[in-house]
Amino acid sequence: MDHQLTLRQKIGFYLHLSMCTFCVRHKKQMDFLKQLLDLNKKQPDVIHRSMTLSRTKKEEIKKCLRDHTHS
Repeated sequence: MDHQLTLRQKIGFYLHLSMCTFCVRHKKQMDFLKQLLDLNKKQPDVIHRSMTLSRTKKEEIKKCLRDHTHS
């Protein structure tokens, strides 16, 4: 930032962040990502194991990509 926000600006900014649907959604997503990153630091294999796709899903994705790139 170029300068410190005034009290009025801080209040306006806080109100906007708490009421704006997109900002609220963004904050939830950022909080979720932060939790995942923190968990990954503490227990790296937990996230990696749970994020593995089944062979069937991998094949579905490959087929979808082939179908859409060779059209």
